[in-house]
Amino acid sequence: MGNDELLVVVAGRPTLRRPEGERELRPGDCIHFPSGEPGAHQVINRSADEARVLLVSNFSLPRAAVQVDSRKMMIRWGVGPDEREWFPLDASTDHWAGE
Repeated sequence: MGNDELLVVVAGRPTLRRPEGERELRPGDCIHFPSGEPGAHQVINRSADEARVLLVSNFSLPRAAVQVDSRKMMIRWGVGPDEREWFPLDASTDHWAGE
C-alpha cells in the first residue's frame, strides 16, 4: 500500500506522528517513509509559525492508504480529485457477493 516517500523539513518545527509516537522536527531533518504500514505517518504544524516541508514520492497507481484514526481506506486510481474513493475498514464483503 502507498508509496515510498521522503520528507525534508525546509522551515519551521512540524510534529511527525508515527505509530510509535510523536517527535518535533527541525529544518534540515530528512526522513524516509517506506511503503505500507511501516511507513505510516502524519505531519502536523502545531506551531503558530509557518512550517514548510518538501515531500517526494514515487507516486504509482493504483495505490491505497489507510487512515488509522478514522478506520478508513482510500483507493486512488488517478490523480484527479474524482479518481479516488474512501471505504470504512469494517465494510467487509465476500469476493463473490453480488456476482
